[in-house]
Amino acid sequence: MNNFATRMFQSTLQRRFVVMALLMLAVLSGIIVYTQNQVGQITEETIQSVAEIRQMERRINEIRAGLQKLEQRVYQRTVIAYADEGDVEKKLMTQIEQVDSQIEKLFATSSRHNDWQEIAKNEQDSFAALTVKLKQDFQKIKRYIGYYNMVIVDTRLRFPFAENLNNKLLPLNNEFVTSIGTALTGMEDAELSREYRQVRQLLIELRYAWIQKISAFRMFVLSRSGMFDTPRSAMQATLSDRDIFVERVWGLLTELQQLNEQTGLPFEVEIAIEQMNRIHSIYEEEFNSIKPTLMSDEWRIDQLFLHEKLQPEFGALNQLVSDLSERVKQQSTQIIGRTDETVNRINLVIWLSAVIFVILILLGYLMFERLIRRPVRVVADAMNAEASGESFYPIMSSSIQETQLLVDAFHNMQEQVHSRQARLESILGSAAEGIITIDKNGVIESFNKSAEKLFGYGAKEMIGANIKQLFPEAIQARKGSFVGRLCQGNISQTNSEIDTVGLHRDGTTFPMSIKIGEMNVAGQQLYTAMVDDVSERMTMISNLRHLAEHDSLTGLANRYFFLQELERVVQRAARGLHGDVALLYIDMDNFKYVNDTMGHMAGDKLLIEVSGMLKKRSRDTDLVARIGGDEFAVILYDVEQYDALKAADAFREKLGEYRFSFDGNLADVGCSVGVAMVEQNVTRDELLARADLSCNAAKRSGRNKVHLYSDIDKQNLDNISDDMGWVRRIKEAVRNDRFVFALQPIMHAGTGEISRFEALLRMLDEQDELIMPGGFIPPAERFSMMPEIDRWVVNHAVGYLASEDSGDSNLSINLSASSFDNEAMIDFITDRISQTGIDPTRITFEITETMAMADLELTASFLEKLRSLGCRTALDDFGIGYSSFAYLKELPVDYVKIDGSFVRDIDSNELNRAIVKSMNDVAQAMGKLTVAEFIETESVMNILELIGLDYLQGYYIGRPEIPDFERRRITPE
Repeated sequence: MNNFATRMFQSTLQRRFVVMALLMLAVLSGIIVYTQNQVGQITEETIQSVAEIRQMERRINEIRAGLQKLEQRVYQRTVIAYADEGDVEKKLMTQIEQVDSQIEKLFATSSRHNDWQEIAKNEQDSFAALTVKLKQDFQKIKRYIGYYNMVIVDTRLRFPFAENLNNKLLPLNNEFVTSIGTALTGMEDAELSREYRQVRQLLIELRYAWIQKISAFRMFVLSRSGMFDTPRSAMQATLSDRDIFVERVWGLLTELQQLNEQTGLPFEVEIAIEQMNRIHSIYEEEFNSIKPTLMSDEWRIDQLFLHEKLQPEFGALNQLVSDLSERVKQQSTQIIGRTDETVNRINLVIWLSAVIFVILILLGYLMFERLIRRPVRVVADAMNAEASGESFYPIMSSSIQETQLLVDAFHNMQEQVHSRQARLESILGSAAEGIITIDKNGVIESFNKSAEKLFGYGAKEMIGANIKQLFPEAIQARKGSFVGRLCQGNISQTNSEIDTVGLHRDGTTFPMSIKIGEMNVAGQQLYTAMVDDVSERMTMISNLRHLAEHDSLTGLANRYFFLQELERVVQRAARGLHGDVALLYIDMDNFKYVNDTMGHMAGDKLLIEVSGMLKKRSRDTDLVARIGGDEFAVILYDVEQYDALKAADAFREKLGEYRFSFDGNLADVGCSVGVAMVEQNVTRDELLARADLSCNAAKRSGRNKVHLYSDIDKQNLDNISDDMGWVRRIKEAVRNDRFVFALQPIMHAGTGEISRFEALLRMLDEQDELIMPGGFIPPAERFSMMPEIDRWVVNHAVGYLASEDSGDSNLSINLSASSFDNEAMIDFITDRISQTGIDPTRITFEITETMAMADLELTASFLEKLRSLGCRTALDDFGIGYSSFAYLKELPVDYVKIDGSFVRDIDSNELNRAIVKSMNDVAQAMGKLTVAEFIETESVMNILELIGLDYLQGYYIGRPEIPDFERRRITPE
């Protein structure tokens, strides 16, 4: 009973809070009801007015946007006068109708808002008057646009000089060119005396001068449009150039006339010279007649009308729209004014309410001071005493339950703090890292057991000592370092881990990490230093760095480290800080032969032995690196060009004398070396490209050579940029179907039947002339574009075989090596065959022996996948490799095409005849069909039939020709 009474008595704070809350709620409710009524009334009025204003603004903005779009359509009509003319004119008329409709809607809306008239200063500036004027002015601009549209489509109205240009100057130019051609043809049939050769040379010069004069005229017309410079200055410049060629034409015609009078030229040449004199005179008269028009501002009527009529009218319309928008804004301002009046009334009510709330807050504060703050202060004093280690037990006599709960919480906290302090001391004692507490002067205040084990000192002897005792004197003496500042009592860097050196009690040092944490205990600034021995970690980091910068097989520097060092060398050279430095690019000549014939283990052994020789032959200061599969690079420091070439030749000679041995097999290795000297304004990539280019030059000159980069090589390097033009042309050819097949027949040697063809790829240039593979295949290979071409070839070949044009014929196509490791290519071939439903045996995929030797395992896998689809496979250019027969048995091919270098002269070369016979016999013994290429004479064909070849191919059988179905595809209708 007493406990219940006590609880009831102690809950008075809650009851008082409820009473005060109910009182404040009543006052607040009255304020809310009044405010809600006022806000509802003004809101309803504002919503209606805002809706009207938004409707007006939306219609005005639609008209503004429509006018802007209409103006854009007019400008677009100017730019696109003829191309897609109907579509442009349709869009223009549609836009006019849209704007006209929008103005009509605005006019209809404005008639419902006569109350807006009071905003305008006079009747002419009223919203309705402005709307009427907008409507009238738009009708005016519609008429202007109609006339402008008529001018745009009529060339005679648009360009006053066009009629003379098309009807007079152009025919005169064609007639003059024809006369020159006639004269040159006449001179070709005449005997080539000295005078006639002079006449022929003058005619060639005359043709060149006439073409240059016509080009200058074209530049004159283009300059009128401002394409190259300001029109006036550009036209004057081109007129000066044209005058030079006009005088040159007159001079050449005069010389020809004199030679005709002196020597008597053939009749047709004499007539042609007279015609050219006449044509030139007429042409100049016509040019002079149109030149004033081109020099004046009236050379284009459409632009004159656009600037003087349409643009001012559009400006006036836009200003009218802006005035209408301003009238709407003024109406919005009036609505805001009425809203402000209501808001002021509400503010008055709010201020009165605020006074009431202040009174209630004062009452609440008095209750808070008596019932809460004073008891809490007593508890706070007890907590401060506990923090200082003093015993303080406040005598509490509170009638408030919440205050009693606070006292109980204090006693509970006191017990928890004592318990956690005991656990913390236990954790610090068992921590793996050394934990040292110091003050702001570096004096040690605590030293845990791990710190004792790490430094060899006991906690008792270190407490009170300075932390600098734990660092060597050399580390302490480093001014500005973290440890130096720490030992001097200047601790400015916290929460960062620093690697340094620690000092053991026995005088030995060890690598150590230290991390300082800051804390404030009872107003005292303290720091916690966490220290750890990082010997093992430093060793691991060193090993990882070595692995990251060195080749795992040879132990030489890897490409990553080499490129970093080369960048450093180039940067020093750019600042003029380097001595003479040379870069050697070493490429092993026969590594792929060893790797493919003896195996990868032999290849690895060869790389290790060659690396050892290169390292042994170089100086300690030089950098030797493996930067590719069989490619090495050497940076020679402080070496002149002569000595660099001498060193490169020494490397070449060392590898040239070396004979590699593996499992009883021997192989000569050799290498090609490219040399490039470091220059001040050459980047890292340019320097590496120079060395690589020099190495390739050494290979092209016969391998086992040294080549120094020179200005001639620089020209070759610059020519690489020409290939970038091929990239664009090849991409356009793939995208726009600009490749074609030329089909060459393949005849069955036994029956003479022709049912097979090889599809040879050609590309169309911008003039629809054929480009042979030698023009576009090399840049396509350099820029990894062959897979796109291969996909076109496969797609087109399968499509042809599925069409009626192919009949029952079979087709052979060539694929590049870049498609061998492309699984997507197999999927693409599978999908195309499945989609068209063709017999897969009708298509044969050819690869060259060189591509097959590059990666025998990858090639065999690719060919096997093709055969699994039902397709046929062929090995092209067979016989050019070192071990053709050895490779042949590893490749799943159906046909072997003997290289044409052995075939073309077998009627006169006994050795080649024997080679072809042996190739045919071996291939047929392996179950493969044979094909002979480059058959150009009947005698060669007869010998091949006697040898027993299965198929024959060459110019004697049939030349590659563009078939009818391809001509229909590429010929425009």
